Amino acid sequence: MMRTALKFFLVLGILHLGGMVLSPYIAHKMLKMKVTEIVSGSRRNSEQFVQDRILEYAQEKRIPISRRDLHVWRQGKQIQVVIRYDRVVNIPVKPYELDLQLAVPRDAVAPGFRTRRY
Repeated sequence: MMRTALKFFLVLGILHLGGMVLSPYIAHKMLKMKVTEIVSGSRRNSEQFVQDRILEYAQEKRIPISRRDLHVWRQGKQIQVVIRYDRVVNIPVKPYELDLQLAVPRDAVAPGFRTRRY
């Protein structure tokens, strides 16, 4: 009986830790999809309009993006977006800071992320 309870709490702890680590990555992918949607539907809109829509979505989803993290400009007929922001994941052993980048369209700057310990 004790072993079963211990296994249960171990599995529960692993799932909780996995959720803590994966949630920023999932939020980042959702942000990328939303930014792509905003940009593709905003060919005639201003850069300020696109920036406001992205910041509104980020605030709604509690993604830590400020105006200085978000760069929007027009290149020809296309709107380009680059977002760079940090997100801290509080893992019980050590907190990790995720340095996340997002670029739309994809050929502007390669999107990616790195993990830094501190």
